[in-house]
Amino acid sequence: PRRRGGLFQRRRERRRRHAHHRGGTWLVALLTWAAAALTAFAPELTRWMAPPSFAAAAGVVPAVAWGYALRELAEYFRNGLLVARKTRPLALVEPCLAVLDVALGWALVSRFGLAGAAATSVIVFGVYALVAHAVARRALPVDYEYRRMGACAAVAAACGAAGWALRTGSAAGDVALKAGLVMAVPAAVLGLVLREEGDREVLRALGERLRGR
Repeated sequence: PRRRGGLFQRRRERRRRHAHHRGGTWLVALLTWAAAALTAFAPELTRWMAPPSFAAAAGVVPAVAWGYALRELAEYFRNGLLVARKTRPLALVEPCLAVLDVALGWALVSRFGLAGAAATSVIVFGVYALVAHAVARRALPVDYEYRRMGACAAVAAACGAAGWALRTGSAAGDVALKAGLVMAVPAAVLGLVLREEGDREVLRALGERLRGR
């Protein structure tokens, strides 16, 4: 019985780790798609939602969008500590990040204003993601799919940058072309990156759940 229980425990552990690393890939795909959409439509969103005096704020939208994508990825790695029931490192990491945030805010915001605040967000959340990943890897050894994560992010970043730079001289034309670019992200990711059987199973399960609702 002990051996059988140990075997079942190891199998559950392997399934848990597999689900965690596969979930990380899908999370990166979704987060970077959202960041790409906000990047591409930043000028239009700023123009529609704010007075003309706020037009310059469109320039910081991409930094904020990608910064918060990094933050959510860091939270995902942080959840690995919760899964492993090893939360003690958080007591050190998070206060250090708060100090870094204050220091960068003082150094960059005081000098560069809004652009400095945007840069601070990206730097702090990027450091958070790196540190959370390093700590989580020690607590819960998982082989994250770095190549596939990077490919998802690269596709989204390229489409977001193309959408940001797109200027046709027609507002309607800009919106239509940007919408096409944004919708090309999941098509490219699903066609080029997320092609394994496990990915197809995730999509089938999601489709069945949506139809059930």
